[in-house]
Amino acid sequence: MSAQENDSERMRAAQMTEARPREVELRPRPSLSGCRLTDAGAANVFLVDRDGYRRRIPNYTTYSRLFRDWSGLVETPDIEGLAKRPDFAAGTILVRGDASGPIYLLDHGRRRVITDGAVMNKYWFNWNRVFVIRQVLIDHMPLGEEWE
Repeated sequence: MSAQENDSERMRAAQMTEARPREVELRPRPSLSGCRLTDAGAANVFLVDRDGYRRRIPNYTTYSRLFRDWSGLVETPDIEGLAKRPDFAAGTILVRGDASGPIYLLDHGRRRVITDGAVMNKYWFNWNRVFVIRQVLIDHMPLGEEWE
């Protein structure tokens, strides 16, 4: 995603503050996919998934294991207006097997393949924090939906 596209997404996230009817408030916003959002005045950080749902990052350690840094967060006072999915599990990490190339997001005991480098960059995932584990462990983890 180019810097201009990223700025555009941030602007759309900031526009979520407009008052909307309740049935519209809880719709997913796929156009915000990849944005990292914070709620005004609180310490919560959310990632918007590929389908436009917000998912809360449970703590500082999990955030630091997934993302490059804290730049690019968008403060969104009306975060409750964005449909949500379950929070990421504490300890969610990026992994790959020692005998294969694909990188996975390991969350709630499921490995979700990150489809390519563009996806890693779109979500601001940290290339340097991918844990390399034994391939046999990767192969025995349940497979979840692709993370794209």
